[in-house]
Amino acid sequence: MCIRDRFEGMRNLVIESSGDLLVDLQAMSLWKALNTAVAALKRAWPPPQRVNIDLHPIPIIIERQSLALRQLLYTLVLEAVGNAIKHGGPAPYINIDLNWADNQIFVQIIDHGQGFDLEAHPFSQYGLGFWQTYIIQHLGGTFHVSSQPGFGTVVSATIPVIPARTESY
Repeated sequence: MCIRDRFEGMRNLVIESSGDLLVDLQAMSLWKALNTAVAALKRAWPPPQRVNIDLHPIPIIIERQSLALRQLLYTLVLEAVGNAIKHGGPAPYINIDLNWADNQIFVQIIDHGQGFDLEAHPFSQYGLGFWQTYIIQHLGGTFHVSSQPGFGTVVSATIPVIPARTESY
């Protein structure tokens, strides 16, 4: 499954849970798109269990990256948050953090759900398995999931970014 299909799938999930919500990364910042999606997912969470999703501010250098990279980040975050909602059981708290250092983007999504045994539930070629393969093999980054039953899950990735060439005149 290609990034575009994965992006559209997660976008459709957000739209389904929020009605007429439109997420357009060409017209809005990554932070605003994620914040809009998070708000829709919070509304879709079944009562009486409410989820608290914290989205940290996104550094401006990440916001200035290409549309394709911002779409990739958006889709990756929604995949992890979607998994926390779908598989994590009552995860009352999800933390989303994207940072930049040394020409790399660091992504970390922590959920306080039920967690799972990584050995008993290996990744398929879809979902987190797709991201693991794509980020490591195609982007030269790192991808790690740590989880333990009863203690939630942490999804972290490092994505190297080749800085845009600036020309002086």
